[in-house]
Formats: sequence, C-alpha cells, structure tokens
Amino acid sequence: MTAPERDGPRPGRPAPVAVETPESMRALGARLAAALRPGDLVVLAGPLGAGKTVFAQGVGRGLGVPGPITSPTFVLARVHEGGRLPLAHVDAYRLGSPEEIDAMDLDADVERAVTLVEWGTGLVEDLARSSLRIEIARPSGAEAGETRLVTLVPDGPDWAGRLAALGLGDRPGPGGSGPDGAGQDAGHDSRAGRSDRGPAPAAP
Repeated sequence: MTAPERDGPRPGRPAPVAVETPESMRALGARLAAALRPGDLVVLAGPLGAGKTVFAQGVGRGLGVPGPITSPTFVLARVHEGGRLPLAHVDAYRLGSPEEIDAMDLDADVERAVTLVEWGTGLVEDLARSSLRIEIARPSGAEAGETRLVTLVPDGPDWAGRLAALGLGDRPGPGGSGPDGAGQDAGHDSRAGRSDRGPAPAAP
C-alpha cells in the first residue's frame, strides 16, 4: 500500500518560500548572495520558465556583478567578473552526463568563484564537497499567477547554518510558505525522465 502524501513540507526539508513577482525572485537571490563564498556551488532546479535565470540575476546583483546576466543556454557557461566574487553561470540543459560537464573545465573556476548551474541536478554535485539546491516550482491553479515556490535545500552542514543565519533555513522566508503540500515536487530536474524540461530552446 502506498503511504499517503503528507501535508506541508517533507520531513527534514525546509519550507518553501512563496515568491510573488520576478523582482521578488531577484531580491531573494540577492539575499542569498550575502552568504556566498569562493568555491560555493548552487544548483538551480525547476521547469522551463520557472525563474532560474531571474534568481541568477538576483545573485549577480547581490554580488555586485556589473552588466546584465542572461541565460547562457547557447554558450553553456559565462564567468562574470567585477563583483565581490566572480560568478560562473552555467546552463547544463543540453548536457547529458558528468563527462560532458568535465569537458567544460569548470574546475578552473570553482575554487575562486561562485558557481551557479541551471539544470545541473545529478550532473554537477561532484564539483564541490557541498552544494545548495534551489528548487523553483509553479503552483497549480489560475489564481497562482506569477507566484513561485522556492525551496532552498542544503547538501552539507555548512549550508544549513548559513541559511539559518539569513532566516532562510527550516522556517519560511519573506512572503511566507506556500499552501499545504505545495512545492513538494519543486520542479526536480533529475536525470531520470526530466519531463519538466520541455523542448530545448531554438538557437538564435
């Protein structure tokens, strides 16, 4: 017999944060940037259009990165210099294996930069001893509008303490948590049947 779904966040998981506008998503990214250090790995998960690049823009803003931050889908990776820390922004949508990640030589930037990877779940975790996964979900229902549910999932004890210091740990952050049970799938982009990926964007 299948166990019934639990209401609210899964045990041991932080509560999702309700983010109502793209600007609020950027503000959340900027807030996280205050805790980032050289060598940090942040993995962004969520379906197409969820707001991964918008979150990355906020991280760049918080780091003081000059210039625009756009999706690196067609170049795969960009390193933004000029902020408090370099920001290596990677899009792994078109990559299918850790070997393809290795071929990009990201290790050269990991130790000195913040590495932020869209679509990287299951591919890039070995780049660092610990990582932070940002899961972005679109709640169902017409009333949801632009609202997104963002769950910050630490992998490693260091991240848990840093998120707690920002007020982004096990308690809901600004805007409160989502409705009961919302965000439990959180747009996972696991390598097994990544059905939320949709068609690859067409090259310009």
